[in-house]
Amino acid sequence: MTTPAEIAAESATSAFDLAALIPLGAVLSLIGVLIAAAWAARSAMIVRLLDSQRAAADRFAAYQQDAVAAINELGLSMARYIEQAQDAVKRGAADAIKAAPEPAPDQIKFDVSLDPEWQARVTRATDAWRLILARGHAFAGNGVHDALAAVDEQRAVVVGHLNKHRFGDAKSAVDRLREYESRQVYRRLQVVALEREVTMMRLVQTRRLRREMKRAEAFAIEQLQRGEQMIADAEREHRNGGTPQTGA
Repeated sequence: MTTPAEIAAESATSAFDLAALIPLGAVLSLIGVLIAAAWAARSAMIVRLLDSQRAAADRFAAYQQDAVAAINELGLSMARYIEQAQDAVKRGAADAIKAAPEPAPDQIKFDVSLDPEWQARVTRATDAWRLILARGHAFAGNGVHDALAAVDEQRAVVVGHLNKHRFGDAKSAVDRLREYESRQVYRRLQVVALEREVTMMRLVQTRRLRREMKRAEAFAIEQLQRGEQMIADAEREHRNGGTPQTGA
């Protein structure tokens, strides 16, 4: 037989348990709010990073295209200029030898005239290249700056040979510029482009992971709420009809 004191003790215990659940639910709700706020802030940061990376990738792609075009034009214009100079020297030497008195002197002097349009083309290509070199400081990572500097150093070697009328040496120097230094720049720029792509992919993966975590969090919250509801339903049922009846 259950005494009134035992019934009172049961009711007090039930009230104590219910009272303990109230602050626990509040704490869990607060933690949920804080977690949601943290995830929202992280998501916003990732979106901003993605936008920033896309803008930087667009700027770099434009620079990459301009750099390739400028280096190609620099090497091509210098090579054509040297070829024209060599042809002009050969023709001038042949004409001078024909016009020389007999016996031919040990040294023959003659003038060589070059097409001014080719000289202007080299000048334009050099100006465009210098602009690329200046802009390259914004993309100096992964050896790009050193590769650009190597092209400019080799360009100076070509100009030095031209100024001394050593056209054969100038041709060898410009061939090296086109076959090695220029290609190194292309490779370096491509590596940087791939690095940026990898960074973008990682950010996208992080965002997708965040979405999956959001789904998992929503499922966990749903299960938590369902569990709390089951507890509340059981307590209500216990209060309404589950209390043992007293009697003999």
